[in-house]
Amino acid sequence: MINHKAIGYITANYASEATSVLLDSRPIASIPFIGRYRLIDFPLSNMANAGIKTVGLVMPGNYRSIIDHVGHGKEWMLDRKKGGLFPVPGSPFGGTKRGRRFLLRDIIANKELFTRAQEPYVVMMGSNIIFNLELDETIAAHERSGAGITMVYVKAERSQTDCTSLVIGDAGRVSHVKLGCEYGDNKFLDCFIVNRDLLLQIIDRYATSDYLDVFEATEPDFSLIDVCSYEFKGLAMGIFDEKTYYERSMELLNPSRPTNSSVATVRFLPRPTTRPRRSTRPAAMPRTPSSPPAARSWAPCATPSSRAASWWRAAPASRTASSCSPAPSRAVLAWSAPSSTRTTPCLRTPWCAARPMISSSLVKDR
Repeated sequence: MINHKAIGYITANYASEATSVLLDSRPIASIPFIGRYRLIDFPLSNMANAGIKTVGLVMPGNYRSIIDHVGHGKEWMLDRKKGGLFPVPGSPFGGTKRGRRFLLRDIIANKELFTRAQEPYVVMMGSNIIFNLELDETIAAHERSGAGITMVYVKAERSQTDCTSLVIGDAGRVSHVKLGCEYGDNKFLDCFIVNRDLLLQIIDRYATSDYLDVFEATEPDFSLIDVCSYEFKGLAMGIFDEKTYYERSMELLNPSRPTNSSVATVRFLPRPTTRPRRSTRPAAMPRTPSSPPAARSWAPCATPSSRAASWWRAAPASRTASSCSPAPSRAVLAWSAPSSTRTTPCLRTPWCAARPMISSSLVKDR
């Protein structure tokens, strides 16, 4: 499934203010969690499960650990010719204020990503809050509301200082954004959906305030932008420093709290190595020196006799136009061609001929 309504934008270029051995050589986005995963896996999985095939990943200054883990986005099926995963530049350490994840300077620097896109919406997410969100339903709710921006929030379960809380007024409209949250506040999940045309207008209008966060700069104009809210009722776990990382990890061992099954969506597993054989190249056709060289062509792969499911999709019930057709009878497969069909001379000089001969006159008896 491909989502033709939105593209993704993930900020991974902010670090913790507290000094820690865990965060000396890596950003928060690449911290290991639940054994085999990293924090960056969860926003990527939320977007991949929603069918978003174009994702921009804002890189920090120490981006090596993220590149080593994410690669080309193959596990999320983002290694594509059209769309895919785009590591984009950003500020080395993100914003200077706590709770600010979407620096306007980074958005302005990556304006080309939003200009070239054809989708009407942009989904922006951070990477330090773990949650499992059905983004396709959130995008549909944003489209029905007719708002310019939809901010996703959850009821806070504890007091935190390195996060943002929302003040929601009538009809679910956001009127104010403040730093920190107390128990029961509307905790912002660092996830929002914005109209792409509106985002381009914000980039042009607030270009002189690029040192601010996008919500810090646009807060006086919330009534004109029409900022809506979307409540998330699942489990959300925030990791901001080494202390919260330890607390959230210990909560996974608490049997009274069902965090193992609802913490977040895991990333896609790597694809199997047993892939179907693709088109093969035929053996060289014999020719004489007087005849012109024969045109080379690629033989299509043969259709398997059984209707077993392939490695990435179920086999069609009947033959379709996209199915592989049998190879022509005149095509010779590379692995079945006899050795006598190769008539082109070998251009490599034999080893025995290239080795210099030693004259017997040069060998003296000792």
